[in-house]
Amino acid sequence: MNHRNAINSSSSEKPIGTNQLAKDIIKGRNDPVFFGEHFLGLHFHARQKIWLWTTTKTRIKSAYDLAKQENIPLPKLDELLEHDFLKNILAPGNRFGKTFVTSVKHVWYNFYKIGCTGPPEYIKDIRYATLNISPHSMQVDAAYRYIVDIFQDKQIYEWEGKKIRNICKIKSFLVDHKQVKREIIFANNSMIKGVPTGEDQASSLAGTQFFYISYDEAPQSLHLRSELPAKIQSRLLDSGGPMDIIGTPEVDKPSHAYYQRIVKYGLKLKDGFFTMIGGIANNIFIGENEKNSILASIKQTDKEKYRQVAFGDFVSAGAKLFPNAAIEQLWENYSPIEMGMPGHKYIIGVDWGFSDTGDPSVFYVVDITELMNFINKKPPVDGVHYRIAFRESVKGASPYAALARLKLLQMDFNDAEIIHDSSSMGGIIISKMLKEMKVRHLHDFSISRAPKDDMLFYFVLCLTHGRKISTDEDGKITELNKNFGKIRSYIIPELEEQLGNYRVQDLKLEQDEVMALGMAIWYCEKKIAKHQTKVFDVNLLANNAKDVLKIAGQRELAVKELTITERHF
Repeated sequence: MNHRNAINSSSSEKPIGTNQLAKDIIKGRNDPVFFGEHFLGLHFHARQKIWLWTTTKTRIKSAYDLAKQENIPLPKLDELLEHDFLKNILAPGNRFGKTFVTSVKHVWYNFYKIGCTGPPEYIKDIRYATLNISPHSMQVDAAYRYIVDIFQDKQIYEWEGKKIRNICKIKSFLVDHKQVKREIIFANNSMIKGVPTGEDQASSLAGTQFFYISYDEAPQSLHLRSELPAKIQSRLLDSGGPMDIIGTPEVDKPSHAYYQRIVKYGLKLKDGFFTMIGGIANNIFIGENEKNSILASIKQTDKEKYRQVAFGDFVSAGAKLFPNAAIEQLWENYSPIEMGMPGHKYIIGVDWGFSDTGDPSVFYVVDITELMNFINKKPPVDGVHYRIAFRESVKGASPYAALARLKLLQMDFNDAEIIHDSSSMGGIIISKMLKEMKVRHLHDFSISRAPKDDMLFYFVLCLTHGRKISTDEDGKITELNKNFGKIRSYIIPELEEQLGNYRVQDLKLEQDEVMALGMAIWYCEKKIAKHQTKVFDVNLLANNAKDVLKIAGQRELAVKELTITERHF
C-alpha cells in the first residue's frame, strides 16, 4: 500500500525523507502504539499500551515487560504468545480512556488494512471496513467524534501537567465523514462504520462482513450472551478478525452476570478470551487533583461505586433481586445427567409455556438427596442441599408432547416429585391431564395460595445461606465463607442471564428459568424441610417492652431486649 500522499508535514516541520517515511510506515504496521504516537500525535498510559500491543499480537513481549515493570498482572509470557486474541475484553473503571484507545485501533486497522491478504495492487482496491457498535447511539457517536477530532488536531489532553494538542501527520488519509450515517471514509478504500444495536440484538448487521469489531459498553446490552456468537462474531467469519468487548463493570446493567463470567475467563485465557482491567488511577491524562477530588466525592456518597470507578471492581450492590456474588457462587464444573442416580431423590420444577413465539416450557430437575440427609441427620452433611441435575427448555411443542416429556423425566429420575404453576393459563386442565396420564407426586404452585414473593424470598435465602462478609474502609467486600449457598449447578447461560436481570418489579422480564427452579426450591424449603418465617404482632402502644412484639398464636414473647442486625445478601 502507498500511504505517501496521506502524510502531511506542517510548515514548521522538516520534510520527512522518503526512506525514513517508509521505515516509519513499516514500524507503525508492527507497533500500533508507535503509529498513534508518531502519526496521530497522541500519548498512551501503560495499560493502554499493553492493550494495544497484546490484542493486535504485535509486541507481546514488550507488553509483558511493561506489565512486569508497572506491577500489572498478566498471564505467563508463553501463554500470551500462544493465544490467538480473537475475543478480547477491556473491563476497566470509568475514565480509563477505553473509547479513546479503541478509536485509535480502528484507525490503525484501516490505515494498514490489517487482515487483508493478497498482492498489494489487489489490497489497494479491496473494500475494507471495521465496525464499532454499542447498545446506545451516544456511545457510538463518542468514538466517531474521537476519530474526527484526532484528524482535525482537536484531541486536547493533559500530559505531564500541561494541556497539549495532538498534531496529526496523516490528515489527508481521512477523505470524508458522515455524522448521520456514522461513517468515516479513508483514502485507501477503507471505512469505519458505527452502529447502535439497541433492542434488535444486532440484527441490523446481517449480511455485512468486517475485519475488526469493537463492542463498546457491552454489559448494557439486553442480550449480550446471544448476540456475540450469532450476530456479531459471524460478521468476522470471512476475515477471521478479532472482536473487542468493552465495558465498565456495572451491576445494574442487563448483561452484568454474563459479562463478569467471561471477564474472569479472560483473566485465565479460558475459552479463547483475554481480559485487561484497570481503574481511573491508571489514566495519567486526568490530573491528580481532579482524580483525587472525584474519588473522594464518590467514596463519601457510595463506596460500592467508588470501588468500581477507582479499581474497576465488579460490585454486588444494585436494584436487582439476586446478588451477583450469589449467582457466581452457583456454578460448579460438572455436566448434566440424563438419568437419576440410584438411591438419589429428585424434584422437578416446571414452568409451562406453549406459544410458538413466546415463553417455552422449562423443566428443572434438582437432586435433593443432601437435603433429605440433612433432615434425617444422616452423614455426610455439607452446606449444599440442592444440585441441579438436568434442565430442558421446549419451545413451540404441542401440549401433549410437553406433558409426555414431563412424565418421562419423572420416570428417568427415580419417580421424582413434581411442582408446577397451576395458576397459569390452562393450569387446571394441565393438572387434570397429568393425573389421567398417571403422573405421580404432582404438586400445585398457585399464586393465590403461595405468592410469588414468598417463592422468591426462599430462593434468595438459599442462594445466600451462610454468606459472611467483611468490608474494608474502601468498601471492598471480602467473602469470609467461600462455600456459602445451598444450591449448585452446572453452567446454564439462560438461568445466569435471567437471575442477573431479575428485579423485584419483574414486568416484561423473562422469568421462566427463575420460576421453574424457584418453585422447586420453594417446595423443598417450605413443604419438605418445613422452614417457616415467624410472624409477629406489633403493638407500639404497649405499656411493657415485652408486650411490644408478640408471636402470632403465642401469649408471651420472653425477650427483654431485641436487636435487629443488618442482613447482607
